[in-house]
Amino acid sequence: MKKFVVILCAALCLLTGCKGEQYETVTDVWSPTPLPEAKEIVLVLPNEVATPTMEQGNEALYLCSRYMLTTHITEGGDIKDTILQTTGFAMEQLSPMATQAGDYKRYDCVWVAAGEDGDQVCRAAILDDGYYHYILTASTESSGAGKLQETWQDIFDSFDLK
Repeated sequence: MKKFVVILCAALCLLTGCKGEQYETVTDVWSPTPLPEAKEIVLVLPNEVATPTMEQGNEALYLCSRYMLTTHITEGGDIKDTILQTTGFAMEQLSPMATQAGDYKRYDCVWVAAGEDGDQVCRAAILDDGYYHYILTASTESSGAGKLQETWQDIFDSFDLK
């Protein structure tokens, strides 16, 4: 009988709950911090491309007599994915030049792609503010790329955010 009483007391001690601290459970609701609003892309364009030919959301297309420019804003993340989506090439294939442009990381790359009328020379610059990727691309036929080097350099040098 004594064994039964001892076992009963032990069982009662184990079955009683202790009131203590409350802990977080898996049913708690987590709400992510919303992204800040995207900045505006700033470019100094030649007179022939004063306004975009087409605009839709965060994208703009500028058609010039010898080349085409585009601007695009995407959510940030892995720069390798953005480069692949922008150029069609993996980051390792292009070896983009990574620099610091003020408060932003900047990635510049150049590639050649097949076009309807022959090879196209393309250039891209991507600014990364930690939240978004701001993308500027330019493309032209390979035969006229040398003549546009100075024009493109001026445009890409002016690429900034406000």
